[in-house]
Amino acid sequence: MKVKWDEPVEFIRAYLQSVAPITRRSRVWAAIGTAVVVDVLILAFWGFFYLLHKKDLGVPTYTYFVAPALAGLFVYFLPDMIASSRCVIVLTEKGIHRHKNFGSEIHMQLWPWESITELAVEEVRLGETVHRVLVVRSSLEQGDTMLGLGNTPLEPIEDAITRMGKTLVYR
Repeated sequence: MKVKWDEPVEFIRAYLQSVAPITRRSRVWAAIGTAVVVDVLILAFWGFFYLLHKKDLGVPTYTYFVAPALAGLFVYFLPDMIASSRCVIVLTEKGIHRHKNFGSEIHMQLWPWESITELAVEEVRLGETVHRVLVVRSSLEQGDTMLGLGNTPLEPIEDAITRMGKTLVYR
């Protein structure tokens, strides 16, 4: 038994925005802060190198402007990059798995069937949009965990859940 689907990126973005809204202003300030820190580190390294060797680093002057600007741009777009990374939900004999790629790192979560106390399909409003989700209530977590369903057909999911001795509730 193996049922899997991609968690919709729209749901992930809406969920992250509802939990911890990131405003454009905070992103700009984070980018500026990062650019300043990178520039200070570059200048400190330049000063340290000059004190040791009594000569210049030999890098072009634009490096002192381009490197901090690129670091700031990276930090500005980081929330969008994280929210748009692919997330896969898999139902197996062991439990419900969520796999999310963060660059070369894979973040994996597992809810074993023994720990799951309730499973429900709900329509949840996050911001302006309504999303169909699978709500997992587990003894391992304090609150409910929402897994985005999108347009995924429910029949294979319900069959897998029933085979594991659980009941899927529709709310």
